[in-house]
Amino acid sequence: MTDTNDTGDTRPTTPLEEVSATAPTERIEADSGAPAEPWLAAPATSAPAATIQSGHPPIRWGGVVWGLILLAFSALILLLVSSPARLAATVEWFSALTPGTAWALWIGVVGLIIAVSAVLGAVNASQRRRRRHPA
Repeated sequence: MTDTNDTGDTRPTTPLEEVSATAPTERIEADSGAPAEPWLAAPATSAPAATIQSGHPPIRWGGVVWGLILLAFSALILLLVSSPARLAATVEWFSALTPGTAWALWIGVVGLIIAVSAVLGAVNASQRRRRRHPA
């Protein structure tokens, strides 16, 4: 077999090491303690999670408030689409919005979402503080 490299050398090439088909293969012992893929190993536990002293779990007020907001929004949408007259009035109202009014409405909705998120963040922080430092 001949090979031409970049310099134009056409000398025959030979393999670095002769390997016969019947040559014994080296057995590699697997480490019995660790899996071959490290991401399959069980995560190391650092410290047990802090437990709440009371017998009942805390109320997650963020989930409650966002659930109520979603409930109110879905009830409003259901109210609007349940009657053809209300649906037509809503479509007419949306089509009558000027660009400035639409932007103001959009900014108001985003501001309301930010305000609710801030209040819920404060409630969450106070709940965490109360759990860490019970009175």
